[in-house]
Amino acid sequence: ELTYQAGFSSLQDTVLQLLMAQESQTDWPPLTQNSYQDQLVQDNTTIYRQFRHQDLDGDGQAELVIDIRAENQQISRQLQGIYLPPEVESEPLDIMLVIDVSDSMNQSDITGGDTKLDKARQAAQEFVEQFQDYANARIGLISYSTQAEVKSELKYMQDPHHYQDLLDQIENLSADGSTNIAAAIDINLSPNVWTQIEADDPPRYLVLLTDGLPTVQNNPDGSTTRCIEVPHDQAQDCLDQAQQQSLEAAEQAKSGDYQVEIFTIGLGQEPNIDQNLLRQLSSDESDDHYFHSPTSDQLSQIYHQIAKQITGYGKLQYYEVIPTAE
Repeated sequence: ELTYQAGFSSLQDTVLQLLMAQESQTDWPPLTQNSYQDQLVQDNTTIYRQFRHQDLDGDGQAELVIDIRAENQQISRQLQGIYLPPEVESEPLDIMLVIDVSDSMNQSDITGGDTKLDKARQAAQEFVEQFQDYANARIGLISYSTQAEVKSELKYMQDPHHYQDLLDQIENLSADGSTNIAAAIDINLSPNVWTQIEADDPPRYLVLLTDGLPTVQNNPDGSTTRCIEVPHDQAQDCLDQAQQQSLEAAEQAKSGDYQVEIFTIGLGQEPNIDQNLLRQLSSDESDDHYFHSPTSDQLSQIYHQIAKQITGYGKLQYYEVIPTAE
């Protein structure tokens, strides 16, 4: 379903305020439905709304023509609205896909179904496909388990070779090891990905998927400690350090020096994931930047939602036509 950001540039009266309220509260039907009409009655004002789809192209980018009429004893107005989809010739943007390839991703969370990594590959590839025609979009790939690795540096998706190479890198991901979330974020703050931000750098987005808790501690000498391998009486300290290092890495990435906007996805259920931690790692602890995927079946929808948040939903612009007043 489409979500709109409705903008009214002129008339500020009761009728227009009602229209704005209706737009923010009403879900429009999916694009497969070619016409739709409804009405709203509030405060002795009746709002009639009708729209039809034009030039459907099958990819979710359709122009809508909306005719709205609102009447009460004092006002009769007719408005026309046009839905403007996001511009394909978009502003420059950088996106790093950061995918958990720890051993648990080899498991299936649905009886008889694909593994979690299979579903993650599919969702990530579908995400990339949404940016194929964006002239200024660069996307890269990082995989992480006990260590983190840049699988594909940031590259323009409109280049068919870069686009296909990224899809191939996602397809070739394999899973083994523990979960080093701190390293997965830290590796983005390096010359291979992003240095400290300059005035003319594009917006930066990091989309991190995990199905587990941080279970690897990074040591000052560059080595790592898997918490599962330490003596039992030291395990909790190791886990606490791994969590703290993850938070510190995220804070540095989000800081003014780097200005990375972080989206996090928690795959599975507690206690296997820590939703509170993942909210803290994200740029906004609301559901706008943290997404919970109870099973891997929801991953494609979540990645699609994040892509829309990055590119925008388009705008619904209203124009008044044949205004009359009684």
